[in-house]
Amino acid sequence: MNMPIAQAVVLAVCCLVFQFLAFLIRASTGSEDVSAVWIISAACVLFFAFLNAILALQAESVGTYVVGSFSGYFLVLLGCVGIAYGFALGSTDGAESIRFIFAIITFAYFIFLTIAVLMRKIIDYAQRQDTEHKT
Repeated sequence: MNMPIAQAVVLAVCCLVFQFLAFLIRASTGSEDVSAVWIISAACVLFFAFLNAILALQAESVGTYVVGSFSGYFLVLLGCVGIAYGFALGSTDGAESIRFIFAIITFAYFIFLTIAVLMRKIIDYAQRQDTEHKT
């Protein structure tokens, strides 16, 4: 299985666990506020974006990793939003401002990944120059 896809699946499962815990807390307190489930989903998506960009530095094939990373990102984004929608019981009361946050996280993900790929290319170039200079 592709590494970013596996990361997305693990993070979606973690999101499901955290959502279930938030649901239990909300049910035990009798709260009607569902904004916490949307915030948990946004935090999981942001964590995936950050972790995935860091792990892109260690990928053997950057091109393959980036393609898998995009697939994984959209998988975790759709999964976490779907989980939040389910645990919010179809209510989008807390989601209006969160939509903007998801857009910002998506933009930040592309920035993180671009920086990581560029850093990786610079490191590869420096290592090639170092080995060529030594010989």
